[in-house]
Amino acid sequence: MSDGWAQSYDALSETAAAVLRVFVNTGSDELTAPLLAIAAESGDTDREIAALVRDGLLRSEAGLLRIAPEVVPVVRAAVRAQTPDRSRDDYARVCLALRTAEDTEAAEDTAGTTGWLLRHRFLLITVLEGATAAGAAEQAALTAAAWWDIADRVDDPRWHRALADAGEDAAITSEIPAVLSEVLERSARHAARQGDHLAAEARWVRALAIWREADDLAGCVRVLESLTALYRGWARLHRALDALFELLSLRERAGDELMVAHTVWAIGTVTLEAGRVEAAVDYLHRAEKTLRPRAAEAGGAYADVAVALGRAQWLAGRYGSARSSFSRALAVLVDVDELRAEEVRVLLGLPENAPLPAARIIDRGTGAAPPRSPG
Repeated sequence: MSDGWAQSYDALSETAAAVLRVFVNTGSDELTAPLLAIAAESGDTDREIAALVRDGLLRSEAGLLRIAPEVVPVVRAAVRAQTPDRSRDDYARVCLALRTAEDTEAAEDTAGTTGWLLRHRFLLITVLEGATAAGAAEQAALTAAAWWDIADRVDDPRWHRALADAGEDAAITSEIPAVLSEVLERSARHAARQGDHLAAEARWVRALAIWREADDLAGCVRVLESLTALYRGWARLHRALDALFELLSLRERAGDELMVAHTVWAIGTVTLEAGRVEAAVDYLHRAEKTLRPRAAEAGGAYADVAVALGRAQWLAGRYGSARSSFSRALAVLVDVDELRAEEVRVLLGLPENAPLPAARIIDRGTGAAPPRSPG
């Protein structure tokens, strides 16, 4: 180790030394200025970086800042010698930088912080593991959770698995159940978007167990809604119904009559998808009956459930009842939504025994457009 470089490092201000420690803590010899500015946490960072460049400890190349190779051993030794609290705080700031230094540059722009990080994405895993070991596990877990929002930008299953593992390890180490659930829910949403149903299910089920244990109604509701959508898209309708019945129980316990009606509507919709037409009619009629007195207030939602009921009744051969349901929907829509009103008029004009056209009205009971009705 050069005594000259060691003396240069010892003479640095705390901000300048913190800038150099970021390179060692991230395991990278090059970083972007915005990332360094946040990780060093000082209003004087720009001035200190300029001084480090002037003195040869940093080099500015192609929009990036590189640490001089000769000074790395000196900084590494300083990092090893620092107190646990200092190490924890350093990693906490790096984690903060990694989840807040996003910019508007294109992902492929190496000078943009987000684009650069995506190109050097395993650096994130290094930081998460180091932060967890250094006592900044909560910050590491929150950073992992935040990164799932942009993880879709890269097609790299190996990195996605590493991010999931590092995030979960950090959250478990933090011993904060809500943080673990946040990590699991974010990674589950990514897995669902990628079509990895098994991974999404496993993570949401674990998150649900956490919220059940905490008796957290909002958390349970959110995860059950996510599982319902997953299972419907996966054609696991019996599991979707299991999730919906648990959701119904929670909403009944909360005494929210409107949301109870929406959940019953969703149960009727999924039951119809499963081909159980008579049972679907019963559930949809219950939902429609609850919403009918609020038709003016509920507006489009009431019209949608009335149409859903009418379609189920039509499939059950109850053509008169179906037309009555369609007419109630039309009465709500006629002065507010001509396009949807015309769709209902088409249903009213069908002769008995005619097949139903594909459903185009949004299924507000579950927040997704329903598949084509059977029959």
